[in-house]
Amino acid sequence: MNELRLTASDRRIRLAAEDVSWPELPRSTRRVGERRAMLLAEEVVIDPRVWYDGDDAFERATAWRFFADGVVVAQLCVRMRPSVGGALRSSGRWEELAVGFTPFAGGLHRRRGAVEPDGVAASGNGVAELSYGERGRPLPAELAWAFLPTEVRDTAERLVPEPHVVSGSLRQVTYRDGFVRSQSIVALRMSAHRALLVLADRSPAGSPDGANTERRERMVRTPWVVEQFGADLDAASAGVSP
Repeated sequence: MNELRLTASDRRIRLAAEDVSWPELPRSTRRVGERRAMLLAEEVVIDPRVWYDGDDAFERATAWRFFADGVVVAQLCVRMRPSVGGALRSSGRWEELAVGFTPFAGGLHRRRGAVEPDGVAASGNGVAELSYGERGRPLPAELAWAFLPTEVRDTAERLVPEPHVVSGSLRQVTYRDGFVRSQSIVALRMSAHRALLVLADRSPAGSPDGANTERRERMVRTPWVVEQFGADLDAASAGVSP
């Protein structure tokens, strides 16, 4: 599959695809992703855009694993075919485009603390509401990073100013009536010289009962508990290009 020349389309298939986990990836990808060091986080993030090689349509994904001694990053794709009604659906198995492990050069730095939210406004169901341009819904990584407080984003951009990998996801747990119970973010920002992992969670304290307005305000004002892991990368090792 390395001979493919995939080009992104402005066409978006969905904001959040079905979950794909590491055990579903090709054996060669999983083999690189198996290490003895402690695993701190992992994600398989599907790009909601349609990618093309000529007339052939593909779905792409970035898979990564952040260990205590380095980062594994893989780029994958799966062919898409029209289903009943003409909608494109993935068909077949994921195929590896590129994969590699980049070790850390030195120790892993950890920072943890509560950070106040900012830059959001309450929407009707208690979820923070964000505005985007005319090209459609945001990519998963864009959504995840946009939800993080400015303080966290500024630190990440300062530590990793020119990333070649920006990947992440936002997950929400809701009550039966649709109001958000908790939110969690897992995000990776990685350049040729440094990698930064951001883990953020928040869940409103107190009873889930109350007026809708009160519940929305409680969610939006809840601080994030943020944990960051950062490390310099081994300059002599081969990194992974997107």
